[in-house]
Amino acid sequence: MRGRQISEYSLENFRHILEVNLLGVVNGCHACLPWLWETAPGGHVINIASIAVALNAPMMAAYNTSKAGVVAFSETLYGEL
Repeated sequence: MRGRQISEYSLENFRHILEVNLLGVVNGCHACLPWLWETAPGGHVINIASIAVALNAPMMAAYNTSKAGVVAFSETLYGEL
């Protein structure tokens, strides 16, 4: 995957990356949480993000943002489970 400067992203492209990387995780959790709460109270959800969150590599704004969102969502979800 070739990175891009922030000025090279169209809003549609940025939105697509967020929808795949962040909303994919949100949708997956939304689908499985009712089952988890019913069958395994106190269970765990494991989401995969990326080391990119810690590195904040240049030319990766959309990807880094989406993966940071996964981390924030997962930490919030942990507090709710």
